[in-house]
Amino acid sequence: MAYPVMLSNDSGKFIYLLGSLLILLIAGAFVQHTDLGNVIFNVMLSVTLLASIYAISHNRRFVAVGILMASLTFASAWFAQLSASIIFALTSAFLGFVYFLYAAVVILVHIFRSAAITLDELLASISTYLLLGIGGGFVFRFLELLDPGALVSTSSVAPEISPVSPMSAYIYYSFTCLTTLGFGDIVPATPEARAFSYLAAVIGQIFLTVLIARFVGLHISQSDRQ
Repeated sequence: MAYPVMLSNDSGKFIYLLGSLLILLIAGAFVQHTDLGNVIFNVMLSVTLLASIYAISHNRRFVAVGILMASLTFASAWFAQLSASIIFALTSAFLGFVYFLYAAVVILVHIFRSAAITLDELLASISTYLLLGIGGGFVFRFLELLDPGALVSTSSVAPEISPVSPMSAYIYYSFTCLTTLGFGDIVPATPEARAFSYLAAVIGQIFLTVLIARFVGLHISQSDRQ
């Protein structure tokens, strides 16, 4: 007997978040090679920040902290864009990582507090995974800014990695670690970069394992109540 995925009144929040994340990831990779690429990417990042705040708005305490952190991330990203200052770039990368990790954790708490498998939880789960990958991109950008050469391109077709590389290059590397794809076209060259690379791989596998176990448990619980 099949058990349909139930709809939730909050699922619209995660539709907006997932949509903004996909646009940031896909469109961002195309536009960052244009003259206004970084500006357009920051606009899409700003929209994603707003969508993530809306997604966690079910809890006033979480959303208050989220608004503060998102505002700092927003401001630092635009200051870094307008000033071309290494200090602002480092600050933007650090705050971007902290905020995306915070949003992922808040949404993950929401998932684990749910008593049933709903469209809300499915959309939230996908969004959380993407938030972790983008947050990892900010980590690797921070490491490269702090120590140029932390990531090295090993292939002529790989994106060139440097402190001025587009954010999409760091997000790409982050997802190759998170998903354990391991193409090998970009490799970590410093102990810190290696440490965060394998941590990303471990986190990605733990996330999927725990999430699947959670959904299986909820499905069994729903089946027992039928």
